[in-house]
Amino acid sequence: MSRIRRQLCGLMAAMMVCGAGAAFAQVDGTLTTTDGRKVQGQIKWRDASKVYEVQQVSGAVVNYKPEQVVRVQPAKSPANLDAAAKLVAAGGANAARAIPVLKEIAASYKMLAHDVTATRWLAEACLKTGDAKAAAAACDAVMQYNPNAALDADFARVYKDVLLATEQYDVLNAMLTRIVQSGSREAAATAQMIRGDIAMKQGKYKDALLDGYLRTVVLFGDMRAVQPEAVYKASQCFEKLGQSVYAEKMRKKLLEEFPQSSYAQEIKSGK
Repeated sequence: MSRIRRQLCGLMAAMMVCGAGAAFAQVDGTLTTTDGRKVQGQIKWRDASKVYEVQQVSGAVVNYKPEQVVRVQPAKSPANLDAAAKLVAAGGANAARAIPVLKEIAASYKMLAHDVTATRWLAEACLKTGDAKAAAAACDAVMQYNPNAALDADFARVYKDVLLATEQYDVLNAMLTRIVQSGSREAAATAQMIRGDIAMKQGKYKDALLDGYLRTVVLFGDMRAVQPEAVYKASQCFEKLGQSVYAEKMRKKLLEEFPQSSYAQEIKSGK
């Protein structure tokens, strides 16, 4: 049995289990409060009363309002979420098969972190199947009840693609402002990249270079995860501006510092 086929079989079984207990989803993990306390136990989101309920190891049950909570960190991901993510990454018809599972996870784990992760993969799956409107609807649903989802760097990257695809530039710029003001340094680096993508799509190559990609390369050099993309796209902007010498410098930097990245592979393949 192929790896993809095994994943599909696992997802079919997981859908039946997930559907049966959707209303009672909970996670074993840690809830961090705004005053720095870390509360461990079984965490549930009570949608009717809009509170987190944490049953601690001692048996004590405590409740927290969303404004009292910085983050919820589950101890592990549902197996069907990991399997669905791999199917989306594989692309093609596999991405379409993952969509119903991801929708179920997003609904079942509302406000428990897995909903944001599932929606990130759901949006990517919808984009890969050519349904940008469905991708936007999925992201908007999460953002409506949890605006902090945009502070998650992985979610923000995909949401950016969704908003660009649907040309929602005002929404995107508002999201970027929030990320820069309230997000982590990694999220801020991602925001700068997204500013570059907006300008690039509008044909404003100088703005994309100076306000997006080069700013990311220079000011966020310690954020190694975003550097390959920033350097690669900076080289593209230099080419568009007719500055081939600088474009070549960026390509050389990419090949020397990030030889294993997918963007270095693009250069090696002549793209």
